[in-house]
Amino acid sequence: FGAKTSFRFTAAKPQHARIVVYNASGAMVRSLVDGVVSGAGTVVWDGTTRTGARAPAGIYFVHIEAGSLRESRKVVLLR
Repeated sequence: FGAKTSFRFTAAKPQHARIVVYNASGAMVRSLVDGVVSGAGTVVWDGTTRTGARAPAGIYFVHIEAGSLRESRKVVLLR
């Protein structure tokens, strides 16, 4: 992705969810969600770090934890 990317989710019941972006070294880049979610929604990552700086081009992993779900997706940020 270039400017931003989005992730859709559906939670059948209200539950705590955590969606975090990590770089290829495993360091946390940005937390996108850390709270209770319910129903369908979309989370957008604009390619910035938790300080608001532009993240460098590269491979990132979006890790999702919600209830018993643990999943990671690879994304590539292009600049």
